[in-house]
Amino acid sequence: MNMLEVIELEQDIATGINNSGANVSNKDIFNNLSLLGNKLDETDKLRLLLALHSSIDIEEKNFSKMADTFQINSNLLKAAKNLKWLGIQ
Repeated sequence: MNMLEVIELEQDIATGINNSGANVSNKDIFNNLSLLGNKLDETDKLRLLLALHSSIDIEEKNFSKMADTFQINSNLLKAAKNLKWLGIQ
């Protein structure tokens, strides 16, 4: 796995702008996440999903569906969902 790809996607998610300075659509981000998904380790997947969730409003059911698609460990997913109790939305 090329960490540069992960970092670039993370920056695209956080800023909404790619490294060329063009706006990145949510569709582009989802497509890139899907392409990288199988190559990522579990913590990188979760980190990118949490970044995505904090950058755009994803309904709980869609977040859970994405987590299932990327085979996020249920304990990690439960910990991520519990962040709301710390005021992290």
